[in-house]
Amino acid sequence: STRQHRLQLGLVLVEMALATLLVVGAGLLGRSFARLIASDPGFEPAGVTTLAVSPAAGRYAENEGWAAYFDQLLERLRAVPGVESVGGIHLLPLTAGNWRFPYQAEDNPVPPNTAPPAANYRVVAGDYFQTLRIPVVEGRVFEAVDRAGAPQVVMINERMARDLWPAESALGKTIHLFMNKPFTVVGVVGDVHQHRLDHESEPEMYYHLPQMQPTGRLMLMVRGTLPSAGLVPSLREAVWALDPDVPIGMVATLDEVVAQSVARTRLVAQLTAGFAALALLLGAVGVYGVMSYAVSTRRREIGVRMALGADRRAIVGSAVGRGMAWALGGLAAGLFAAAGAGRLLEGMLFQTSARDPFVYATVALALAAVAGVACFVPASRASRLDPVVTLRQE
Repeated sequence: STRQHRLQLGLVLVEMALATLLVVGAGLLGRSFARLIASDPGFEPAGVTTLAVSPAAGRYAENEGWAAYFDQLLERLRAVPGVESVGGIHLLPLTAGNWRFPYQAEDNPVPPNTAPPAANYRVVAGDYFQTLRIPVVEGRVFEAVDRAGAPQVVMINERMARDLWPAESALGKTIHLFMNKPFTVVGVVGDVHQHRLDHESEPEMYYHLPQMQPTGRLMLMVRGTLPSAGLVPSLREAVWALDPDVPIGMVATLDEVVAQSVARTRLVAQLTAGFAALALLLGAVGVYGVMSYAVSTRRREIGVRMALGADRRAIVGSAVGRGMAWALGGLAAGLFAAAGAGRLLEGMLFQTSARDPFVYATVALALAAVAGVACFVPASRASRLDPVVTLRQE
């Protein structure tokens, strides 16, 4: 009946609208994720293997013993075949852990009754910046002479230098850690995304391990010319040759650490893409089913027109036009709904607008093509029927 036919066409419109809404959402999340994994973390993870070493607190409790142990350990690791450089940091980049301490910077007095500023605190050792290829923007990196008893020095990132001394060099300035221990700035390095790739870099202070108290654990960073799987056994052997009681954990490549930091975002994008694919399939099946039914109800009409010499292309075009009118209506409704619902996704998108024209245009063309195929197939099949046979059957 006409009412039933309209109901089915209305269902096609709703299916197409929902499919469009989900596919646009999946497209936005996919585009956002692609930009996220392509973003610069501030270091080069390729070729770097990480492992955590935790010396016994009782054996290396004093600062000098702690520093001496790691001096020897780094030298042993540098001698491992296939190792280019070795460094260490007490907190692995792109992980949730963080140490943030108050400080007082030269030329930046703290107003009375105001909490002092705070910045991320990192303790590094060896050739950390060279190993991760973090650029030195100004000044120098830590050197062997920066030890206990020598002038206390600190390195800061660009963000902190820009915040504290925007119009002048940060080199030679003094930063008081915990508001009382003075450290002189000797270098400024590039910003690193310490927590998540989609979070802006924060002010950061780097201190040299030989001048600081033990932190309990150090994350070793080893850049090598060999694959990580072939390098790790030799690294373990070098660590245990110095002290067989030191536990080793968190062995991974830095690429794996970066991938793990975006695992949740990847899962959301994959799930959304799966639902979008299902919605697209249901929409295409719905359009095809309704078109097949619509054509079957017009078999007699089609047979008569073909018997009178109607052009097959005209018959196909008429059938496809009717179906596409409803499908495109659903597509338009879905695009409009996606534009309105885009605000719900804004907090999940990275460097991607919730109304990205590329995504909307791509989705519109793809869904229109799918709907066109779903309309064309049954219409084309009906146009190939023998009009005599069709009229006899009717």
